[in-house]
Amino acid sequence: VGISSAVLASTTANSGNQFAAAPFSPPSNLQLSASCSAGTPIGFRGVTTTSGQGSSFTINKPAGTAAGDTMLIHIVLRDDYTLTVPTGWILVRRSPSPGPYSAIYRKTAGASEPASYTWSVQNTRFAVAMGTWTNVDTTNPINAQGGQSGFGSSIVAPSITTTVPNTVLVAFWSIRDNTGVTIPGSMTLRWSDNSQQGGQPKSNVQGTGATEAFAPSGATGSRTAVSSASEDNVGQLIALKPASSGTPSVSATWTATPSTFATGHKLQRWLGAVQQTEQTITPRTTTTATDSTVTSGQTYTYRLFAYFNTWTSTQISNTVTVPSC
Repeated sequence: VGISSAVLASTTANSGNQFAAAPFSPPSNLQLSASCSAGTPIGFRGVTTTSGQGSSFTINKPAGTAAGDTMLIHIVLRDDYTLTVPTGWILVRRSPSPGPYSAIYRKTAGASEPASYTWSVQNTRFAVAMGTWTNVDTTNPINAQGGQSGFGSSIVAPSITTTVPNTVLVAFWSIRDNTGVTIPGSMTLRWSDNSQQGGQPKSNVQGTGATEAFAPSGATGSRTAVSSASEDNVGQLIALKPASSGTPSVSATWTATPSTFATGHKLQRWLGAVQQTEQTITPRTTTTATDSTVTSGQTYTYRLFAYFNTWTSTQISNTVTVPSC
């Protein structure tokens, strides 16, 4: 509970020996914001591609792939056929029908990965790409994912909703054509390949991939690639989860007490009915503080008051929930 106090403001020469006193005013406008400082960012090692027509394909492991890295393979087939999947690869998602077959598989690299991987399928035209990323969560590498089929020149990878900050978005666009696509300006092109087996362009398939760092958590918005052709297509979007999203912290700002005699302010952190910390902030004109000892997912109340010696103003307070990092 805050204690009101008064200090001598001036003296008078009146016969009653009266004093004029100034109140001890509290600070005001306490604002709190919680965030995650960036941890080690997700990195991109490289990509390999293969394309053509046949009943199997072999694709090389990207150069530099190391144990613990996350590998993604994007497989685009002209027709919806069953794949024979090499050991260790896990399906992330496959395209809904209609449209070209577009599937994404993942694998966490082990200590002794082979130099290449062979996939079997019925005879069809294909365009395949494999990429490798570093500093991805090895337990739950995919934080969010989505996809949709369409028809036309716009290939829409629909919006997904991330639950952690500092993810990397990977967009996958597939179309029954071989003339290439234009990707969004916010993204970095990682691969673009097509089956190029002659005949009409729509007899072939095109696969394109791009990435983008996504710092906040929440809805990502869609990512749309544009083709010169109007054909069956598939857009897919996933968010890679970082191995560490960073360290949580709470930043506080306020308007200083107008009582100029005050020494400074004290900021307390409470979890429920328990006071956990108290920061002493001087001089009086300092109006910011950071608390880096908070825990992800907790809701805290902060109490702020001004002080002079053992006297304190009344308190103001506000509450904040710390995001998961």
